[in-house]
Amino acid sequence: MLTPTQATKAAVEVLQLWLKPEREAAAAHIAQMMCDPNQPETATIAVAAQLNLSMFLLYMLAQKCGATSETEIMQAAEEILRELAIGLSE
Repeated sequence: MLTPTQATKAAVEVLQLWLKPEREAAAAHIAQMMCDPNQPETATIAVAAQLNLSMFLLYMLAQKCGATSETEIMQAAEEILRELAIGLSE
């Protein structure tokens, strides 16, 4: 089983693949990772790792927007997510 750090590194690698133009190849690789019968917990770990990565990136974005203290970072992160959710409304 992967440690949280190893899982988050794997999430970074998956995102790096996804950023490339060959999305079909990235999707196939991700699907293969998620359905590994030798490691049935992989899907759960992958989701947790993506959440860790998302949180890390969201905190970085909040800091780039000027948040400095932990409280400000959390408030800015929540506001960024609210704005994103509104922007995704149908």
